[in-house]
Formats: sequence, C-alpha cells, structure tokens
Amino acid sequence: MGPHDLLNLLRIYNLDITDNGIISEICQLLRDPNPECDIMPEISQLYKTDRNRYEATVREWTRKYANETL
Repeated sequence: MGPHDLLNLLRIYNLDITDNGIISEICQLLRDPNPECDIMPEISQLYKTDRNRYEATVREWTRKYANETL
C-alpha cells in the first residue's frame, strides 16, 4: 500500500477530512501509536514487549521506505 492508497482509504471512512486533517491524524499516530490496534499484530507485540527493538525497526523502515518516489 502506497501513500496515495492510504489517503484514499482514509477519505472513504471520513469524506469530510482534508489533506491537512489526514496528515494531522498520521502525525498523531506516529507520536502516540496504539498498540491495541492490531493491524500488524507482530509490530504491536514488539511495541509492547521490546521498545528498543521496535524503535530500531521504525528507524530502519523510515530510512528504507520514506525515500520512495510517489
């Protein structure tokens, strides 16, 4: 799923949300992840049990995927 897919998916659930609103919600999730939302259970479990490894994975994935061309 790419960035455009995510934006379209978010718009389906809230037709009134703006691009700035979507970005704000994403930033909120990045600042304060919800480990009880098990969209990716293995990541949620890692967040709950090994925060250092979770944060190292976040940094690695950010370096790897945040540079993709849209």
